[in-house]
Amino acid sequence: NKPFIEINCSTIPANLLESELFGHERGSFTGAHETKQGLFELADQGILFLDEIGDMPLEMQTKLLRVLESGTIRRVGGKEIIPVDVSIIAATNKDLQKMVEEKTFREDLYYRVSVIQITMPPLRERCEDISHLVNYFIAKFNISLRKNITGISQDAFEILENYNYPGNIRELRNIIERAMLLSANTELSSEQFLYLQSKIPSEKSANLPEKKQKVIIDTDASFKEFKQKSVKELEKEYLTALLTKEQGNVSRAAK
Repeated sequence: NKPFIEINCSTIPANLLESELFGHERGSFTGAHETKQGLFELADQGILFLDEIGDMPLEMQTKLLRVLESGTIRRVGGKEIIPVDVSIIAATNKDLQKMVEEKTFREDLYYRVSVIQITMPPLRERCEDISHLVNYFIAKFNISLRKNITGISQDAFEILENYNYPGNIRELRNIIERAMLLSANTELSSEQFLYLQSKIPSEKSANLPEKKQKVIIDTDASFKEFKQKSVKELEKEYLTALLTKEQGNVSRAAK
């Protein structure tokens, strides 16, 4: 029942990060038209989540350490010392120990924030999570994209399961969103993920099932009619696969 405030340290310019975290007084700098509370004040009695703390400038690391040690802040341009009681959760995709050795991250701040460490393995090392995440993203994008996708075929899922995800969960999110944008059916099929197969290591790719072409022959139709219908369906499959390969870029596909 207490505040949970988050900030991505990599998206805030260094000259604005101090104001975002600690607040500022009116007139303390150009554009400061009114007094503003910082995130530490807003998160008082709660949690402040510092995402990508490894991207925080060294100068700000010094100021953050002082706040964590003293339990107080002072707004930019202010004189009042303001006590805050905030728990810190910090996350990064960088090797902070290596940064400490390279003098790009303060050693004292590293030990101050790493009281309890939780290492999140990359997605490629926890394949059992993929199905849960796929279902979550399908439900999410069904709402925002106004789709009615009910699930994913087994051969399509096997492609996703064998992919390495250098971009982790964010990449999987984009993959599902792209597939749903390109799909005209209620189930995501392997056609929407063919472009991933070339990026799958050969030893994994060898285990993927081959796509079998299902041909339904209408013996009541003439050969000419059957041929026209078959070519039309093949053309549709080709264009769909081509658009998928070009990630929906019509100009590149047309070329």
